[in-house]
Amino acid sequence: MYYSCTGEWLQNLVVPYNLLNCVCDGFNACCHQAETNKFYNELVTVLNMSASQAIPVIRCNSSKPYWTAELQQLTDDSIQAHLAWAAVGKPRHGWWNSLRLHTKYKYKMALRNTTVAFEWDLDDELSQCYIHKDMDKFWKKWQQRFSKRGSTPAHTEGLTETQCIVERFKMSFSEHSFDSYSDSESVTQ
Repeated sequence: MYYSCTGEWLQNLVVPYNLLNCVCDGFNACCHQAETNKFYNELVTVLNMSASQAIPVIRCNSSKPYWTAELQQLTDDSIQAHLAWAAVGKPRHGWWNSLRLHTKYKYKMALRNTTVAFEWDLDDELSQCYIHKDMDKFWKKWQQRFSKRGSTPAHTEGLTETQCIVERFKMSFSEHSFDSYSDSESVTQ
């Protein structure tokens, strides 16, 4: 789809062929910079539009390995029941409220059961690796399951850059501590 979209939209793009025959002496003396930039921007726009139409975009870490078609159907049912309940005025008693609560309960229970089963499977894999003394595989599974690597704080004391946070920590730590090595050297001299 991306290939066909880019092909279709690139055919409609006006190519400035006069730039191919242009002779400029250096970047500063070239009088076609605006036309080149315009063509470049149009080309990038076509590629971005094709990508936005053809390439699905999902958030990082949004896919769940245990997600099934059944869970998706229960989610959709729960959403539809909630929308119907809201459309009739959000009654707290009666058939619409019962339907909403029932579909929500079914979805929540199925989600809980699926995640617990997935966790048990992971625990079984860890146990099997440990029992068979396959330590390389065991530690890889362990890291996948329990590692928090890659999770950085969004902000600390208003700072968002990792290096700035490190510098702030270093400065704060140095204010509240002393160098015991240099103190011990001064005492011995």
